[in-house]
Amino acid sequence: MSYDAESYQPDQPERSPAADRTSLPGIFLLIVGILNLLGGGWALFTGFQASALPPEELRKAMQQNPAQKQQLEELEKQGYTPEKLKSIAVGFYYGVGAAAAVVALIIIVGGIRMRSLQSYGLAVTGSILAMIPCLSPCCILGLPFGIWSLAVLMSQDVKSAFR
Repeated sequence: MSYDAESYQPDQPERSPAADRTSLPGIFLLIVGILNLLGGGWALFTGFQASALPPEELRKAMQQNPAQKQQLEELEKQGYTPEKLKSIAVGFYYGVGAAAAVVALIIIVGGIRMRSLQSYGLAVTGSILAMIPCLSPCCILGLPFGIWSLAVLMSQDVKSAFR
């Protein structure tokens, strides 16, 4: 049994030009999403640590930092107790961590879908979320890669290649 070079059919079909154009920006969206997920995990871990800390220990830790010491004095003048400050800190870190994790997952799935030319709306949403500094702890990378991936997604040939 012999194979002619002209009749050879590869197992995988050739990639379309649109797939080639979306591959690299999709990979960078994945990287941004993973970094954001790590940042969200750090915030959740910090919230967990703060929840395990006794309120007086949190107060002592804040007094050691000169900037936080002044803020602590102002908050205590306003009637905030160490318990209330602890609950605010824990809620803040848990909220930021959870929001960052959700946004990171959307960016990751958007990057995956962009590479496979599926779910155009999700790919655009992931690109936009990567660019928003308050939602993306990795905004230094998210802004340029989000703009790049959005520019690629807005081209008509790429739009028409999505399923």
